Amino acid sequence: MARDATINVSLTPQQLRLVRERVESGDYGSTSEVIRESLRMLFRQQRTSPRAPARRGGRSLAAGYKATAAHDRKLVQEWAELPEASPEDR
Repeated sequence: MARDATINVSLTPQQLRLVRERVESGDYGSTSEVIRESLRMLFRQQRTSPRAPARRGGRSLAAGYKATAAHDRKLVQEWAELPEASPEDR
């Protein structure tokens, strides 16, 4: 079994915020899980489009993060618009 390796990665403030949001949402248990899933997505995308330049993968990941954040904001908005439960429902 391969051992996990530790590396240092520099992220922009926006990228860091997105990673932390994914962890805080409960979808991921750690920042490492977010990064590993991002890499899996990149590798899957490259397997389906092997001639795509590496830069394109970065744009795809950014687009994925933006879409996920937009989806999360929509869910929060929809949740906030739900009527409060009546005392009998509690």
